[in-house]
Amino acid sequence: MKLNSNQLKAAKARAVALVHAIKRAEANQATEADRTILEWAAGKQQAGPTILRWSIERAASEFGRAPRTVASRLKQSGQTPGEDGKFSTAQVATAIYGDLEGEKLRKTKEDADRLALANATARGELVDRQDFVRRLEPVVIQMKQRILGSGLTHAEQDELLADLAKLLSGN
Repeated sequence: MKLNSNQLKAAKARAVALVHAIKRAEANQATEADRTILEWAAGKQQAGPTILRWSIERAASEFGRAPRTVASRLKQSGQTPGEDGKFSTAQVATAIYGDLEGEKLRKTKEDADRLALANATARGELVDRQDFVRRLEPVVIQMKQRILGSGLTHAEQDELLADLAKLLSGN
C-alpha cells in the first residue's frame, strides 16, 4: 500500500493525537474524544463511521489550549477549515503539536550543511574573509597610490578605485 504525503501527514497527526489520548487516559483525564480515539485504536470501533471534526472552541477544550491559541496555531500552520467550518483531527494535531517530520527534516538539512562546511574547511576550499582582506590591504593601498599618481583623468581614476572597492567588499 503506497500512501501519498498528505495521507502520511494525516497518519502521523493521528498517531500524535493517539499518544496524547493515551497519556491523558493514564492520568485519568481522558476526554470523550480521547475515548473515541482509544476505542478505535483498540479495535472496538470501526475507523470509518466516526470522523471527528473540530470547531476551534471544541479543539481548545479537548486539547487544553485557549481558543485564541488554537486559532493562531491553525492559521500559522496554514490549516483551513472544511466546508463545515471545522478542522480534522490531523489538522488540529499538526497545528497544536507541530510538524515533527518537518522539524526533523530541517534539522537534518542543517546538520548536512554544517558537515559540508566543515569538510570544505578541512579540504582548504574556503578562505577566511577577514584574513584575506587583511593580506590584500597593502597591495590595494599600493594600487590606489599608483592610480592616483598616474596620468589618468579623474573619471578614469574614480572608475578604477571603485573597482578596487568592489574587490574588497566582495560585490
